[in-house]
Amino acid sequence: MKILVAPLDWGLGHATRCIPIIRELRGRGSEVVIAGSGASLALLQEEFPTLKSYSLPGYQPRYPTNRAMVWAMAAQLPRFLTTIRAEHRVVSQIVEAENVSAIISDNRYGCRSDKVPSVFITHQLHIQMPRRMAWISGAVSMINRSYINRFDACWIPDRKGERSLAGALAEPGAKLDVPVHYLGVL
Repeated sequence: MKILVAPLDWGLGHATRCIPIIRELRGRGSEVVIAGSGASLALLQEEFPTLKSYSLPGYQPRYPTNRAMVWAMAAQLPRFLTTIRAEHRVVSQIVEAENVSAIISDNRYGCRSDKVPSVFITHQLHIQMPRRMAWISGAVSMINRSYINRFDACWIPDRKGERSLAGALAEPGAKLDVPVHYLGVL
């Protein structure tokens, strides 16, 4: 079985939590292909130099220095949506070229395929909004759920309930249409 693993490029957290997953997959005899961008891809290439890797379009978020995070992210939303579509096209090509059997996407909404099982890893099932933006919280959660529901399953790298490290972030709020599995802390 050949599995594509693709972490998000917003820092190294997504890539570092993919390391134990890649080790487990390889330990079970799966062939792993990695895809990503920026420092997260570089980290996985350094950790697994023998694995084939592909470059994906990068999100390259810009963090605010003088305004609220929510407005800074909202201003970048059109670029993020373009990146999601672009990474989906590249992943489709990788699935064909590598004869991939499954995809594990760590917070990359475009890294999925209708041709093979695709899993989405996230600890943000319920994106938290600032109190003054509570009026938009339901819409943000609905959009997030609609993207996650395009996958075949959702894995949460956390524990469920009171022992959760992510707290309310890792609680789905409204039910997802795909199976949700808590992996425990990675």
